Amino acid sequence: MPKCVRCFDVFPPVLMVPVTTAVEDVSQCIFCEREIKEVTMDKEDGTSEKYTKEQAKRDYVKFLNELKDKQKIADILAKKGVSPILRP
Repeated sequence: MPKCVRCFDVFPPVLMVPVTTAVEDVSQCIFCEREIKEVTMDKEDGTSEKYTKEQAKRDYVKFLNELKDKQKIADILAKKGVSPILRP
């Protein structure tokens, strides 16, 4: 799960960038890297929309929670002993 090493929040992989100066394989969110509060995202219909750091974090946690609620995913995680519960 992509977690920013600066703000410690989780974001979708598309909003994460590697920290090139780090010895380990770590990433930071584009918001921390660029010291910004929002990005402009291109939508599938060709339009664009502003997306804030809070929206990105909230939407990704919501997505992960919906994913863990799918029965097949929950069964796989249960077999591996992983707890998929996330809190926004």
